[in-house]
Amino acid sequence: MFKYACSYLSVFLLGAALNTSVIFSSHAEMEVAQHGTINVVGNVAIMMVSLPVSAFYGIDTDKDGKLSMMEFKSYQPTMKDQIKNAIIYSDEYGKQVLQGIKLKRAMANDVSKNNGSQLIITGRFSLKQAHSSFDISIDMFGDKQNEKKVDMVITRMSDNKTQSFSITPETIKHSVFSGT
Repeated sequence: MFKYACSYLSVFLLGAALNTSVIFSSHAEMEVAQHGTINVVGNVAIMMVSLPVSAFYGIDTDKDGKLSMMEFKSYQPTMKDQIKNAIIYSDEYGKQVLQGIKLKRAMANDVSKNNGSQLIITGRFSLKQAHSSFDISIDMFGDKQNEKKVDMVITRMSDNKTQSFSITPETIKHSVFSGT
């Protein structure tokens, strides 16, 4: 009986995480530049962050500071590789790269502003323990001064704990929920 209850709970938590991911992707266009969230749902941490095109190497081939649809489609594997090297989750069990990465060009409501200059990145980390502390590292920053800070909000859904902080080139790593 206990075995079935654990299986049911695992399926429920995975479904909740996937539903949260769908909600995030449907609202990805609303993500603010240089901001990100991580929602811890059970043993899954779901991340969404907006980063500037200039944080990526070799993808803006026409050097206009924006990502055309052709550049976006052509360089997806390159962008995902760079993300896996720059966004790292670590805890007492080791390090993980962002998994299940999805990319979307952020589109401004006003087509003349910031059209294609930001990328929305979503993905997930699998946690060994739902209530453990962890470190998050983001080592991707743009060229402009206002692109050198990423504001993050982390929420652990099980107890509604929230933590906010900024990551900069000087402080690329932050400890989350330490001591809780």
